[in-house]
Amino acid sequence: MNKFGIIFLLFTVSIISSCDTVEEIFLFDKNDPEYAELLAMQAAKCVSDAKIFDALDESKDFLNSGELNRIYKISQDTQNLREVFVKITNVTATEMELRFNSSDDTLDKVVTFEVTDHEALIDELKIVSCTAEYSDHFTASGLSSTDKMTLKWFKETIVVIDDDDDDDEPEKYNRRTDTYTFDKDLPLIFFYYNGTKISNVMDDDSDDAKEKTSTSKITITDVTSENECDPSEDSYNLNCEFSLTSPVCSVEIKAGLYSSNRFSDELIDMPDANCNLLQSANL
Repeated sequence: MNKFGIIFLLFTVSIISSCDTVEEIFLFDKNDPEYAELLAMQAAKCVSDAKIFDALDESKDFLNSGELNRIYKISQDTQNLREVFVKITNVTATEMELRFNSSDDTLDKVVTFEVTDHEALIDELKIVSCTAEYSDHFTASGLSSTDKMTLKWFKETIVVIDDDDDDDEPEKYNRRTDTYTFDKDLPLIFFYYNGTKISNVMDDDSDDAKEKTSTSKITITDVTSENECDPSEDSYNLNCEFSLTSPVCSVEIKAGLYSSNRFSDELIDMPDANCNLLQSANL
């Protein structure tokens, strides 16, 4: 977990008793306003010192990003092996259009990713990466990088609480660890397809029940110039042809989920009809 190196000047009063012992009394603790102010100052310094947020923010210049007509392949291994192809079919100063195509046609869609979505994602990254209050649920690395950063998110939903047996574990639970990479050389929305999800599920409260673990790694690669997307090549993949009739989908950034950390929580959603995200790790 993240450990924040905050230096507190803890003012104390020393009281010498008749036995020459010293008792130190702290003039404020973590419930005092001064403590909250110190945490806020530390978070602000973390954001200010981090180079990666400025680097990621550069990629919101959609018009000059060089992304128009680029094709990416999303590969999901281990569980629900699938490949999804994505083409950037339009860019403006305020939004980017991405067309998704796969042999699993439930994943076909046209997605509008807006500059405001990009900015909202970075705002969430700053909060979860630099706020001590959420360090039990998030670990960020690469904050000093100018290229990419990694975020781990630890999630849990307790289904049946502990029944006062010999351990402190709940009787049934769903846990997930999601690891995402945010890369300045990719549209920011692609973080969702660039990482690993591990789920640990206990869905049986019998004495001999065993935890079920599922791991799914998702990668994204640029295949714009690869043979599989060249119609003149024998290895041409028909998924490099993109439908004009797919459902149109908007992106919703799910702000504030760092306070809940439920098993099924995601940083993004596509709430429109027939707009399905790629699911994995027991979801």
